[in-house]
Amino acid sequence: MLSIAFPLEGEGDGLTFSDVSENSWYAPYINQASALGIFLGSDGKANPDISITREDAAVLLYRMLSK
Repeated sequence: MLSIAFPLEGEGDGLTFSDVSENSWYAPYINQASALGIFLGSDGKANPDISITREDAAVLLYRMLSK
């Protein structure tokens, strides 16, 4: 959602997450955020189906606004 609210510039190869299918609608957003260092995942996974904490959301927002 952050990638849509705050359009990101730049592309590149981000981390590969074992739980994100290339066909998922969110895969391009996760890959771009990963390539820019905004989203790092956890233990090689993006965990797209779990809720994030307010702390994690604040970190993502901070990283997004720092770019």
